[in-house]
This record gives sequence, structure tokens and C-alpha cells, in this order.
Amino acid sequence: MAQQIPYDIETCRYTGPKKLATPESSLRAKVPTLIDLAQTAILMSRARERDFEFLRDVCKGGPEYSGLQHEKSKGRRSLIEAKD
Repeated sequence: MAQQIPYDIETCRYTGPKKLATPESSLRAKVPTLIDLAQTAILMSRARERDFEFLRDVCKGGPEYSGLQHEKSKGRRSLIEAKD
């Protein structure tokens, strides 16, 4: 017969507090510096400008509906050139 497994396992119960105390360092509010706030504002304004420029370039000449712009350009014998 195989060896017997000992079932007399020692168990320990936790008797400490249910909620641990929060460290003091995490209680202090971390306020961003003025430099960080200024850089964030500059980056956000640049991003808005570039997004608007992109959308304006994409929608130049009107949006494309089922090849309508393509058909117009074929009628004029010139294609609408893509911006590089």
C-alpha cells in the first residue's frame, strides 16, 4: 500500500486589524507643478490645432459620398490630388 498522508497540518489564523493603516506618504495630495501644467496646456492646444488641420485637409472639397467627388473629377478629366 502507498504511504499514508499525514493530515495533522498546523494552521494559523490572522489576528491583526482588518484594515491596514494607510501610509502617511500616500495621504499627501500631489499637486502638479506650474511647469507641468503649462506644458500640458501647450501640448493640448497643439494637438487640437493639428487635429483640426488634418480634418480640414481630409474634408477639402467636401466629403466623399459614394464616389460623387470621383465622378466629378472624372468628368473634368483631372483627379483630385492627394496632399503628401
